[in-house]
Amino acid sequence: MAIFSFLPTQVIVPVTQLSKDAFKRRAQFWFKWRPVSVGFVTFLLVMVPMMIVVWNMYHKADQILKHGIHDQLLSAARVMTEVIDVDVHESLRKPEQDLSAAYHQQVRKLDAAKMAVDSSHMIKFAYTCILDGSRVRFVLDATPDGDADRDGMNDRAKLMEIYEHPSPTLLEVLRTGLARVDQVPYTDRWGTFMSGFAPMFDSNGGLVAVAGVDISLEDYELHRSGLRHVATLSATGVLFLAYLAGAWMAWYHRRLQISVAEVLRASDAAATAERVKADFLGAMSHELRTPLNAVLGMSEMLGQTELDQTQRGMLNAVSKSGESLLATLTSILEFTQLDSRRLNTESEEVGLRSLLNAVLQTHDSELREKGLSFKQSIADDCPSRFKGHVAFLRQVLSQLLSNAIKFTESGGITIDVSATSEGEGGLLHFTIKDTGIGIDADHLERLFEPLFQVDGTTTRRYGGTGMGLALCKRLCDEMNGRLWVESEPGLGSAFHVEVRVESFGNEMLPLSRQAVLWTDDSMMAMLATRVIEKTGASVSAVASFEALQKLPKLSAITICVVDASVATPDDLKSIRGLMPSARLILLNSDTGRKGNELADVVLSSPLKPADLRVALG
Repeated sequence: MAIFSFLPTQVIVPVTQLSKDAFKRRAQFWFKWRPVSVGFVTFLLVMVPMMIVVWNMYHKADQILKHGIHDQLLSAARVMTEVIDVDVHESLRKPEQDLSAAYHQQVRKLDAAKMAVDSSHMIKFAYTCILDGSRVRFVLDATPDGDADRDGMNDRAKLMEIYEHPSPTLLEVLRTGLARVDQVPYTDRWGTFMSGFAPMFDSNGGLVAVAGVDISLEDYELHRSGLRHVATLSATGVLFLAYLAGAWMAWYHRRLQISVAEVLRASDAAATAERVKADFLGAMSHELRTPLNAVLGMSEMLGQTELDQTQRGMLNAVSKSGESLLATLTSILEFTQLDSRRLNTESEEVGLRSLLNAVLQTHDSELREKGLSFKQSIADDCPSRFKGHVAFLRQVLSQLLSNAIKFTESGGITIDVSATSEGEGGLLHFTIKDTGIGIDADHLERLFEPLFQVDGTTTRRYGGTGMGLALCKRLCDEMNGRLWVESEPGLGSAFHVEVRVESFGNEMLPLSRQAVLWTDDSMMAMLATRVIEKTGASVSAVASFEALQKLPKLSAITICVVDASVATPDDLKSIRGLMPSARLILLNSDTGRKGNELADVVLSSPLKPADLRVALG
């Protein structure tokens, strides 16, 4: 009982060693990062994209603002051209007209238009200019007399005063007659400005002057400074949020390091305890099996001596008890090995009937001793060979057959096998049916738990530890399979084993040769098929090259008979590639060997059955 106290009371599928190792590697990699580093990386990850968004928004808003100011300058310049009398403007060409009524009347119109369009008081200067040869001269200027900028010169430009440093944009408008706005600020004696210019035309459509409006660079930048202020506040908010995210992540990382370290310590402690348990159970099983094997061996040798009937009966009881104890210890050892992943899980290929015969041979004496019948049934479409975890499957089938024999007093046992193909592999389904005592429905759910017994009466009568079915369940799980039972008390039980296999195959039996016949002539197909079948070969007849390509296992074809009237040289080359080992026979050829060198045999038309039989060999 001390041995069994170490076993779990329920089937717990442990995390695979690979998963544990991967978890530890990731945890160790995570531990290398200091919380400050994690916080800094988080700060960058939050800050950089949000800063990019803020910058993009500021850039787009700034472009919209600049375009709006430019549009206002152009609109204001065009308004100036509308209020000015072009004919009067053309007559003002002498400096002495600076004091004339006509001049002041046009200046007042210009100033009134400036006040009307400049509700925000951005426009500093409104004026008109002409191109006099290569020089630009002022005509009208709505600026009041005085020296507001304190440069020692009158702020107002006089009539026909030369504009010493005109804007390049103004020169372009004077030459082209197209309205323009400065894209970059320019500087003259009045200061640094952004200006808009609109052409003035006479009644004949000729360019006579240009109206200009200026806003100072300070005013221009003042409008943009509000946007910069908003962008700065947004960037500050982003930095603050990124700092909070980084600080929180650094704190969280530190907490996570502590938690993961505790989890790893607990995991290592649990793994150590599990390993100690498995080592102890394995060692105990080995230590107990060694003297037990000696006891069984000596009992067998003693049975070969002269004993009376009473002595032989006692010896048989000792042998049976020893064998039962040995089976129990073996189950415990295998269960602990599986629990610690010490069992070999390599795949191997085996014949299905060979596997069933090996399992039956192990329990043949038990079947004969109890007088039970045995029958195995394999579905017709079930492949004869498969590749998978054969050792595990053999152990499961052997344990289930042993249980069926143990709990069946009369009748027999049946093993049914079926298969479901899925790609190269698929599923194998085994059903072990018996006519034994059956199992109550209330106990079916716990039947595969370690050490579970249906009731004490069954244990006393039939023996066992309750480890066999638990081991079978764990082995089926290892094979990515399923194990379940259907049973009724008094009517027997049916245990179902469904396992996934890597591939199916068939035994290479000496069957008839495989032949393919390609012709679209129905009479030719009937005649050639009968001749080929008489040689013992099986025939697959097709009427097109596409149908031929769809035939299964073309590489295993040994004979290929082709009608020359439907096949091209390229088709013959393709057939050679698809069926490299096949004997290629060409029928109804009018050219003989010429152009048909790929064929092994060429038969001319009309086809003679005797010639075809000779060609088939």
